[in-house]
Amino acid sequence: MKMNDIKLFVLALVTGLFIASCDDKGGSGGDDATTETEVVEDEVAATVDTFHVATDGAAIRWTASKEEGTHIGSLNLSSGSIEVVDGSITGGRANIDLSSIKVMDEGLDEETKGKLTGHLSSEDFFNIAEFPSITVTIVGSEAYSGTVETIPEGVPEQLGEYFVASPTHNIMAVLNIKGEEHEISFPASIKLGDGLDAIAFISFDRRDYGLRFMSDTEATVNPTIHLGLKFSAVKRPS
Repeated sequence: MKMNDIKLFVLALVTGLFIASCDDKGGSGGDDATTETEVVEDEVAATVDTFHVATDGAAIRWTASKEEGTHIGSLNLSSGSIEVVDGSITGGRANIDLSSIKVMDEGLDEETKGKLTGHLSSEDFFNIAEFPSITVTIVGSEAYSGTVETIPEGVPEQLGEYFVASPTHNIMAVLNIKGEEHEISFPASIKLGDGLDAIAFISFDRRDYGLRFMSDTEATVNPTIHLGLKFSAVKRPS
């Protein structure tokens, strides 16, 4: 074989291999493109529906106890929203206005209620001047499973209607009080349709959030605080 013929043969061989390689990559690239398209279509299909809480109709009750008895009161919800994807609760946020705190104990005169409210607002407890709100940030949820718990000891009858006797969901969230954040989970009963109706019952250890009044002695003040929430929400167009 002449030298020129050899050069032509080698060039043809290299060109053929290059074309075959491109064809293989092109085929693989086509599959990747299809996969990427499917992923994008799935993301588009997973529409987030945001339900905005009607704060005027929302109700929050709190309770705390000590050896001498139990206190109960109310708080206002300043804003709230729930995010739903394909029927699952994936996010949301509730802002509780601490400046609205009230004592509702039966049998207490207004002066005593005022003193207790002032103490709860002080640095001994919520320090409302510096930390005016509690926030609950939902990070996910799961269908509730397991036995229904009885209402916790020390929770007064007035809060019984806020206790979730038949939960539909277990909500995972982050609770922020006085700048301290901790992951929590709590039961909720949620009815979802064109709108959303919810009852939730949150319990937390006040010491985790710097509410340490009488917690370093033989305290007579129970460290657990309970919050009961009821609210409705409406879906707004995206």
